[in-house]
Amino acid sequence: MRILDPTSAAYLAVRTGVASRHMVHVIARNRETGAQEALGLWQGDDHLTIAINGTNRTYYGAGGLIGVEPIRAGIGLEVRMLQLALSPLTPEVAQLLRGYDARLAPAEVHRGLLSRDRPADC
Repeated sequence: MRILDPTSAAYLAVRTGVASRHMVHVIARNRETGAQEALGLWQGDDHLTIAINGTNRTYYGAGGLIGVEPIRAGIGLEVRMLQLALSPLTPEVAQLLRGYDARLAPAEVHRGLLSRDRPADC
């Protein structure tokens, strides 16, 4: 059974229509400057800025992140591999793959619950 935080549980309890979207945030080394840079992708139609742990992050949409395989939940320190389907046609994915050294870069995957009442979110 998945345990939800109180905010998510209350959001789902309203039953007004919710869309679940995945977001991926990668911090990789820029090949030209050597600096660590962040890039976020999500499954929505447009760019989205949201706060995660008190920091605003921009996630680029419009087809960059095509899909995320099912996430297996579990307790423990086991490293779980996760495959993403990315579109090489978007400039953000091209930057991630060619402009950054993303090999072994830290990445976070989040699931966002968005209201279907706001068409721009879905």
